Amino acid sequence: MISNTTSEVTRIVGPWKGKGGDVFTIWMKCCDDKHRKVFAASDNLNFKRWKQVIDAGVGTTLNGCFVYTGNNDIIDGDSPVEIL
Repeated sequence: MISNTTSEVTRIVGPWKGKGGDVFTIWMKCCDDKHRKVFAASDNLNFKRWKQVIDAGVGTTLNGCFVYTGNNDIIDGDSPVEIL
């Protein structure tokens, strides 16, 4: 995975019902000016950290996002994100 130092939340879509409970798509603009997304599902253990991002809303700046090397459009849902 590729580390990405900072990202800004640009769009939040959801919730809708999925296999993992309530699902959100969080879009962000990363430090390399590419737009990427992460899927956050309420039944997943990592949802607690993404719920804080959802509650903070669009315009929130994050640190600690990791980009999948196989798919450059997706942020790893297990990234240790923190709100700056």
